[in-house]
Amino acid sequence: MDSGDMLDLSLNEVENLAMKAARGAGLSWGQAEDLGRAARWLAGEGCDWASDLLALLESPDLHDPDRCAATAGLGLADRLPALSPGEVIRTGPLSMPRWLLPTLAHAAIAHGATLSGEVGDLAFSCDAGGLRLSAPLASLPHGVCEARLCRTARAEPLAHGLLRQPRSATRASVLARLEHYIHRTYVPNSEKSRLRGAGAPGGIAGQAAGLPAGQS
Repeated sequence: MDSGDMLDLSLNEVENLAMKAARGAGLSWGQAEDLGRAARWLAGEGCDWASDLLALLESPDLHDPDRCAATAGLGLADRLPALSPGEVIRTGPLSMPRWLLPTLAHAAIAHGATLSGEVGDLAFSCDAGGLRLSAPLASLPHGVCEARLCRTARAEPLAHGLLRQPRSATRASVLARLEHYIHRTYVPNSEKSRLRGAGAPGGIAGQAAGLPAGQS
């Protein structure tokens, strides 16, 4: 991969960009904030969060909680406080399964709960100490798979914890495509600002290429 096409982003930048793109795709601010946090987790694990997010936002399943792992995870997270110990939840086939785990892990930490289960063939366990997996998160395929989760008394001793990388090398070409969604969150104050991207001079990818504001 050409290093000239790469941007070095902090995890805060990843979270903010992902949140804006998700909002631009039509998700509520609360859902967008949750997906921003999930993107941060994916980036910290070394996953290609930007390509994963672009695929998610372009998916026809995005707004279907019965088919999309990201929106299904948001619904499951809301149910977590009322979930009884030992109670098992099984999902149907979910697309974009990689997005399910960060959302559930964040909810477990927020509510002081412990969850264990599987997403496809990948076992997971999460509590206030974080998310642990039977294999790296990046090994979870992009295809459709089912999930099972259960509220438990203690976390399972799985071998793989999150890498927690502090920064993410992200392709500027993919970020340029995400800007299509990000621009929808801006309110243009003039025809000129609209033509320049609704108040986003230069854009992320344009700045990475060293272009002046308003050029591409």
